[in-house]
Amino acid sequence: MVDKEYKMIGKVVKEVRRKKNITQEQLADRTELSISHIRNIESGNTKIGLDAVIKIANELDTSVDIILQGSLKNKRKVLDYVLVSKFADYDDRTVKALIEMAEVVKANMNK
Repeated sequence: MVDKEYKMIGKVVKEVRRKKNITQEQLADRTELSISHIRNIESGNTKIGLDAVIKIANELDTSVDIILQGSLKNKRKVLDYVLVSKFADYDDRTVKALIEMAEVVKANMNK
């Protein structure tokens, strides 16, 4: 039986792959992994090695942290990384506006 962490990793790989409009076949080709291995990773039916995680992360133009996020204990670091990487190239005015929007969202979530 494969651990639930591998199922979460597979779910993230599938989600990121679909967002990038990449098929399983294309990902397999680009990573030099078999299509069946990609399918098994995404369904959580196999354990995934570090080399495969790195190949997949590189091809999906994402970080290993993002792929492993479901199995990480400190998800705050992943959130910090995602926010910083997504908004790093915005100017100060835009960042300030984003912070203000986040504060409004947080206030409304707590109601």
